[in-house]
Amino acid sequence: MSTPLLVLVIWGHFDWLPYAAFGALASVYGKRGTRRQRAGAQALAGAALVVSVTMGAIAGASGLEPAVLLALASSSVVGLGLTWTAGLAPVPSLFLVFATGTVSAVTQTWTTLPAAAAVSMGAALFALLMGQLFAKTGSRDLADVRVRRAAALGSTRLPTLVLLYATLPVVAGLLATAAGLGHPYWAAVASVVPLAGASLFDKLGRGIHRLAGTIVGIAIAIAFLSMQPPVWVMVVAIALFQLLTELFVTRNYALAVIWITPLALTLSSLGDVSRTGVLVFDRVVGSGIGLGLAMMTLAVGYLVRSGRAERVRPRTN
Repeated sequence: MSTPLLVLVIWGHFDWLPYAAFGALASVYGKRGTRRQRAGAQALAGAALVVSVTMGAIAGASGLEPAVLLALASSSVVGLGLTWTAGLAPVPSLFLVFATGTVSAVTQTWTTLPAAAAVSMGAALFALLMGQLFAKTGSRDLADVRVRRAAALGSTRLPTLVLLYATLPVVAGLLATAAGLGHPYWAAVASVVPLAGASLFDKLGRGIHRLAGTIVGIAIAIAFLSMQPPVWVMVVAIALFQLLTELFVTRNYALAVIWITPLALTLSSLGDVSRTGVLVFDRVVGSGIGLGLAMMTLAVGYLVRSGRAERVRPRTN
């Protein structure tokens, strides 16, 4: 999936690399299904990623913080919708919020909007094409949508999930902004991570995976960016981090985050590695805010449900 990035490097458009990187993430989906199922999953995920990148460009060009927060919430709910209706795995909300937030931070004028939409769409279409060319003919049929949805989101009612996916990124972003962080969308991304889990134990486990993976990923990012690599080396690293993310995201979330973290920091450092210290601080504190908010919300919800169940439980003599 590094081909779109290479094309942009040769073309001299380093500022368009985030658009291509996120569009290419469509390749993550449908790998275990038949050729037709892979095409459907990657087409849906690709379309959602293009929409998220475009919304991020619009929000960034507007220069309004409310517009960015609205875009983050919209991307989160779109990811939930795709999980609920199509059973996409991994849950797309993480990538969609990540795409919207990153692009909103690097896009500054309305003139970049057409490039954001076109480049991300081109990368998504390339991922779809490669997915069909290299699809394994012996791939097994994917499970029923309801089974995949239950495995990803559990039995939580849809209205509750919509409320969580819509509000947590906004609240996390506001808290990060109030804390003076320069990249509040990292808090928004972290806030939706624990939501993808079939049980409270699974949700809390994803939060722990996020924290552990972030710590290791930051160490890798610091070691790499402290060398102040030239832009072309950073581009190669972005392609490598993206490849490793795609390899591990459906297998082990903690391992995937190890590579998502330096991917995010490297994309944010393109052209200015001197900001590495600030970026790392924003990443650590933002992740802590988002994860803390999500974990507390889930814990309170669990206690409330447990209390209700206790009150309605029939007494036996």
